[in-house]
Amino acid sequence: MRSLAFGQVFEMSNIAKGQNIYRKVSTLVILAALVQVMLAPLWPATARAGEEPQVSLQFECRDGIRFRVRYVGDSAVITTSAGEFVLTARRSSFGRSYASSSAAFIQDDERAALNGLPGGPFRRCRLLPP
Repeated sequence: MRSLAFGQVFEMSNIAKGQNIYRKVSTLVILAALVQVMLAPLWPATARAGEEPQVSLQFECRDGIRFRVRYVGDSAVITTSAGEFVLTARRSSFGRSYASSSAAFIQDDERAALNGLPGGPFRRCRLLPP
């Protein structure tokens, strides 16, 4: 009942303004959905419902040595020529920082440092394009 009384108070010009705003909001929602669909291939998909997206990056270090990092939740799974190693997130004043009892990995934009894992040396590492 209250909505009818409220609707009766509106003048035709106010209703027209409301419809115009509705059209604008609808257009923005549709545009946002289209952008999301267009960018979806660039964003990693989730493996299963409820899991966080996995981001996989490859780095190349001095002397051509490469390793891959897959971010899963608060862990970094690092794959080197010697195997796969899981490091957990640590507080950092810059970039991403992960560590285990024997290894440490830091990524700051396109640069990375990896210490303590077999398969190196991992010096002067740079992010490779996808």
